[in-house]
Amino acid sequence: MCTLPTCVYCPISHKIMTDPVRIRFSNGSTSKAYERNSLFQHIDTLQTAKKPLIDPITRQSFNPKNNRIESDASLRETIEEIVDLNKKQFTTEDMAEYQQGQVIERKNRAHRLFLQNTKTSIAQAARMGHPSALGILAKTKAFSTGSGKEALDLAQEGLDAGDPTRYSHWILAEHAMHVRSDFGRAAELLEQVAVEHPRVYESLAYMRFVGGVG
Repeated sequence: MCTLPTCVYCPISHKIMTDPVRIRFSNGSTSKAYERNSLFQHIDTLQTAKKPLIDPITRQSFNPKNNRIESDASLRETIEEIVDLNKKQFTTEDMAEYQQGQVIERKNRAHRLFLQNTKTSIAQAARMGHPSALGILAKTKAFSTGSGKEALDLAQEGLDAGDPTRYSHWILAEHAMHVRSDFGRAAELLEQVAVEHPRVYESLAYMRFVGGVG
């Protein structure tokens, strides 16, 4: 059972964990929970010194090639609940670092989901505000019957988040051109799309010709 402060603080950094992970040893057992960044810094330090990798607390040896580093989502959620219910027991500095860490952890978790590159993981990443995932999901919805409004909402969120795929920009440009007849806005968006998708210049030239843009 997780109690305060037993499982809340990382044994390495002594800070509240936002992204707890465990080492899964070859015999099936797991290590204590550590903050992800702290454990990987420990691993990097040992590797740089060309020393054998060992658990920071138990000193049990392990090899990343054979032993997995696993996220502990259940513990992360439990820590969130404990911190939320016991805010007055933490210092202002601890809370500030924890809240900042939560923002970073959420972004990193969304990116890991995005890299899994499945329909489910991309949808999950999009719900967490991942810019590229928002663009890809918006494009998927744009080609799905009855999902036009959802595609536009996702595209707008992707645009605001700086979607590097530019699919968000493209969808909003198409909507501006074909639905709103706002050629100026369409051309503005297509200029940004052309950075990643050069073939859009044909559409952009049409915008300029028909709408007198530029």
